[in-house]
Amino acid sequence: MNSLIKIKAMLCVVLGLMSLAVRAEMGSGSFSNDFTGLVNLWDISGTYSQSGAIGSETYTIVMDANGALTGDGTFDYNDGVGILSANFTIGGQVKSAGSSLKVTLLLTITSGTGTVQGIPVTFKAALKDTFTLDPNSHELIGKSGGKLSVTIPSLGRTISHGVPSSPAAVDLGPGVDGIWGLSLTLAPNGTVYSGTATINLSNGKSFDLNATGAYSSKTDLSKLTLTGSDPNFPMNLNLVASFNGTNISIQGLKGKAVGQKLKFVVN
Repeated sequence: MNSLIKIKAMLCVVLGLMSLAVRAEMGSGSFSNDFTGLVNLWDISGTYSQSGAIGSETYTIVMDANGALTGDGTFDYNDGVGILSANFTIGGQVKSAGSSLKVTLLLTITSGTGTVQGIPVTFKAALKDTFTLDPNSHELIGKSGGKLSVTIPSLGRTISHGVPSSPAAVDLGPGVDGIWGLSLTLAPNGTVYSGTATINLSNGKSFDLNATGAYSSKTDLSKLTLTGSDPNFPMNLNLVASFNGTNISIQGLKGKAVGQKLKFVVN
């Protein structure tokens, strides 16, 4: 073999070794990934206040790991004829609908009080708000309507009527931004993984998951399944990732968490 052939052979070996060096590998240890700009995960928990020319309301919403909403608030109304105030409770749900996030709020008043033309009254109300989240304007936009029942104790009379549906909008709190990350700890055994993971929201909330999966040397990718550790709050995420040292690169994500469907694939 002449010198030129030997040099070419050596170069081929070196290039091959370099190719092996930059290949991905099995993940082992702790990793983290920020999904900002890839896919949002929203938690609308927080305290909200709205006020207009004749009334105001303040309420607090808590969202759980299933996307269910609970909360309470206060309501005050004064149009010069009627003066009403009440405490109310909130129920509802956050869920995905295609690429949109839908929010349903159910507001219930069971023992409101006030006056109408100076006459004492009590009232009950059941209102339903349906919103779509607009990330650009940072608000919930939709409509509101329901039913109202007013009792005039001095007359022994109750009047009930519907509240016509009308446009409604609610500004999101400053901490509601859809930003989230994932921390992951993996222990490989052969080509199989076990471990744990945590979804970390920007408002400080976190949700723990169990991690299982396997590595394929043919595709040089790891496929992981993350499932919620609390059976009362089912979550399931399927990840396709590559690992190189302490770095993780997410190639694809699909599943459901916090009542929302998540999906993206690296082109």
